[in-house]
Order: sequence, then structure tokens, then C-alpha cells
Amino acid sequence: MATPEEVREYMPQIRRIKAFRYLDDMELRALLAIAEVVAYEKGAKIVTQGKTGSHFYAVIQGAAEVSVSELQDKDIVISSIGEGDIFGEAAMFLKEERTASVTATQDAIMMCIARKNLMNFFKANSGAGVKILLVIVFSLLSKLSNANQEIAFEKQGDLDYEYVDTLVQDFMEEIEAASINSSNTAHQIIKPVSNRGTGFSVF
Repeated sequence: MATPEEVREYMPQIRRIKAFRYLDDMELRALLAIAEVVAYEKGAKIVTQGKTGSHFYAVIQGAAEVSVSELQDKDIVISSIGEGDIFGEAAMFLKEERTASVTATQDAIMMCIARKNLMNFFKANSGAGVKILLVIVFSLLSKLSNANQEIAFEKQGDLDYEYVDTLVQDFMEEIEAASINSSNTAHQIIKPVSNRGTGFSVF
């Protein structure tokens, strides 16, 4: 797990990691208690295509490239990853082989969190979990909408953070309101819902 010395040394960079930007100080420190800080030399393979992954990564320092292998074992670089970016987030939801490799293009420092530890964190810190998952799901949807079906996708997409700010704020307000309403109306009779349907679209 991340040592107190590592936390102090890298805290400014950790606060700039996109998936953690909505966490308060207490939530961030709770997350760091389950995280590892790992150093990789230039050229080191961080994630290997075809191997089953169970860890989620964030770049604290340095850079890496995402590549996929062709049938002739030729690697094709499809994107670059830099400080503040995340990768391997699909491993949080899927126990499947990695669809791409990630290699350090310079000496790099990564934050690494195991799926099991992250799930336990979400259970113990539901508010922080909602914030992290909203950003990650939005990121995955952005990748999906722009992905070429012939290649794997791993790089954190560019997000409209003004939109995500609003999304997170509205979501947390709804949770708070729902909690208050449930305690105030538990004794009331629930009225039947109208038969009219509602539409939902995913873009």
C-alpha cells in the first residue's frame, strides 16, 4: 500500500488524476490506503495484451503508450497516456483478457488498485464510489462512442468536465434529497404511478 512518505511526495499529482478530482481529503486518503505506488522504468510493460487483468491504474508521473499486436506480432501504437490519465478501468467490471498492452515510454510512477480492494472501498465509502464510477462510466461511454471497432481502446478520453461537474453535483443532490424524503415520507401512502412511459436514450 502507499506509504505516508509516498502520499506526501505525490499528493499534488494524485489530486490531478481525473477519476479522483471530486473526492474530498478524507475520501482521497481512504482511497490511498488501498492503493499501491509502483515505479516503472522506460520500456517496462505495465499491462500485457492477452493476459487477464484485475488492476486499475492511474499515471502519477511519466508517460506510456497503448499498443495492440497484429497477427504478425507487430505492435501498433494506438494512443498515448500521460499524467492524470487512467487506464485498465475495464478490469473493474470485466474479468477478461486485456485488449491492449501499455508500455512506459519514460520512467513512470503509477498508482495501482486491485479490483477487490476497490470494490471494498466502494462498499465502505458509497459517496466516493459514486463520484469515481460516474467519471469512469462517462469515460468508457465516451470511448465507446468514438472507438474504431477494429482496435482496442484503453486511453482515457477527453471529457467535457463542465458537464461532468454538473452531472456529479446533480447526482449527489438527488441522493441527499432521496435520503431526506425517504425518512419524511416513510409513513405516507404511496400514490400509483401514471401509466405513461418515459423515454431514455443513450448517445
